[in-house]
Amino acid sequence: MSDWRERQRQKDDAAAAALAQNPAKPPLLAYLLSRRQEAVDARSLNGIDADLEDCQRRRAGKYTAGREAELKAAGVPVFWSPITSTKCRQTEQRVREYMIRFGERAWTAEPTPDPDLPESVAMEAQDAANVAFAEALANGTQMSLEEVAALEAAIKDELLARERDLARARVGRMATKIEDLLTEANWNISVQDEFISNTVTYGTGFIKGVVVRNLPRRSWNPKTRKPTVSIKPTPTVAAPNPFDIFPAPWATTTQDPIFERCRSYRASFAGMRGLPYYQTAEIDAFLKEHPQGANASQVADTQARDSGERKGTVGSDNRLEYWEYHGPIEGYMLKLWGKEFADFEDVRDYEVEVLFTDQHVLKVMPNWNEMGTHPYVKTTLFQIPGSFWGIGMPLAVKPSQDKANGASCALLHNMGWASGPMGQVDVNRLQDPTEAASWFPGKLWHTTNDQGLTVPAVAAILVPSLAGPLQSIYRDALVDADNESNMPAYQFGGAPNTGAAGSTARGLSMQLSASDRGVTEIVGRMGQEAIGPLIQIIADFLNMYSDDESIKGDIRIVSKGITAFMGQALMQDGLRDFLDRTANPIDMQIFGAAYAPFRLGIHRKLAELMRLEIVNLIPEDAPQPPMLPGAEEPNSGGRNAAGTPTRTEQPSTLPAGSR
Repeated sequence: MSDWRERQRQKDDAAAAALAQNPAKPPLLAYLLSRRQEAVDARSLNGIDADLEDCQRRRAGKYTAGREAELKAAGVPVFWSPITSTKCRQTEQRVREYMIRFGERAWTAEPTPDPDLPESVAMEAQDAANVAFAEALANGTQMSLEEVAALEAAIKDELLARERDLARARVGRMATKIEDLLTEANWNISVQDEFISNTVTYGTGFIKGVVVRNLPRRSWNPKTRKPTVSIKPTPTVAAPNPFDIFPAPWATTTQDPIFERCRSYRASFAGMRGLPYYQTAEIDAFLKEHPQGANASQVADTQARDSGERKGTVGSDNRLEYWEYHGPIEGYMLKLWGKEFADFEDVRDYEVEVLFTDQHVLKVMPNWNEMGTHPYVKTTLFQIPGSFWGIGMPLAVKPSQDKANGASCALLHNMGWASGPMGQVDVNRLQDPTEAASWFPGKLWHTTNDQGLTVPAVAAILVPSLAGPLQSIYRDALVDADNESNMPAYQFGGAPNTGAAGSTARGLSMQLSASDRGVTEIVGRMGQEAIGPLIQIIADFLNMYSDDESIKGDIRIVSKGITAFMGQALMQDGLRDFLDRTANPIDMQIFGAAYAPFRLGIHRKLAELMRLEIVNLIPEDAPQPPMLPGAEEPNSGGRNAAGTPTRTEQPSTLPAGSR
């Protein structure tokens, strides 16, 4: 308790200091500006800003300005080996392959295992038990208390089963509603791809939802038989750029206090006017201060980021910058801010959403989620225990990338020097000194040697080629990159570096399956940490705000889809391997007449797992394939078509005494 009071006192002192420096600012704004500055400074001091810029630059294949200048000053060719970009693309491809495999949902909606019975239903069970007791008594039968309790329990079980059926129906409708919301938000087209790219490139990917925005909506007008467009509040999801996320200095999850830097056009602010919890007067004052847009950014990395994203930085961007905060605010600050918070307790923290600028608070709204969940979820590519941020692919392969760059630049430099001989001429021994300016094969040099020197007047200097050793270093860097990234090149058809195990099809298949563990871990973490929680947030939002009462209920979201995809892939590999292992004459003889139906069943199961509509192409009553020599016919008593014994009467080929 004393620690909490000390932190509380420190926060109050910081807010008071900010207010003293800006006496015109209300305590709420002063507090937010102080906490924002802490978050911005912490991200910079912890090296996160530098890492994000480094990841962006390495993904684009660029040196720092200082390093490029050093290479040019030394006369070394500037070359960047495309290891980082290749590994990033490969990882994104593998993750997307798992995320959209078979076109199914990467999540599953389920009712809670033990739904609560409505009070009316419980009373119904009790009334039914009482009626049964009265009827038995009227018929002259006395029911014991245990019999009445057992009857009531049986009725409750029946009603509970009915409630479970209703819950499953509600969940099905809710899942369809969630999928429709994601489709309207371009989840599969843009948001998911951006989230995956951010996770791979920067090491940490974010999804934000649910965000209600005024968006144009197209609908069909049956009267005019033409489409009409109207502006409607639409729930959407987004993938914020990691550059725009500023967690509290002590944060480890997105449920800790978090700031997001946002940029939008004046029209968006105008659309906020008059909406619940928005401060119209503050919005108007903010717009009047910036009639042409483009207020100054409060983050030093803005220009470097825009340059890395290849965006113009010449002042043509007229978007306005504002900040969004999600986290606790003390009750007394909220009470000072507006009368809608008059019932709040002074010493209690309340989860709120605040939009603000340096001079204005544009919106203050209590968190709509009663669980206090923030509208952000995140995942990491490579985790750092206890850290909010992860490690991106560019930083993971940084050692091998720098090693390959050094070898490549040195190789190009050496190739230039070793591509042809250089000449050395003693012009004092030339009859015509101007001859030194012209070199060509077969040239005849006219020289003198009055001093009796033993060295020639004209000599060629040959620079040895170091291509072999430098190429060996480069190949070592490629192997290191495979290990650092968990993405071996042979997964994508590259030259296999698999050793003896990869020399056979079976060995290579086993190594490919083993190498998938890295991507399955990434995809599994995405499902557990980001997609599952996001869908749960959407379900909670629809439960609270949807007009459709038929979808509402106690729903739990499980990211089973991704795990199921992995299991299906493993099962497919196992079935293929089983088919290969049993495709031999010995197994044909062992199975006998059941061999063809057996393999047909395996093929049907494999087609089912692959979502191929080929099962019906092979009807159940299809003619059996021709019998193999020596194989027994169905119901033949162990004899083949010629009537000769097949298995039981064949002489043994085993040596005597080995049975």
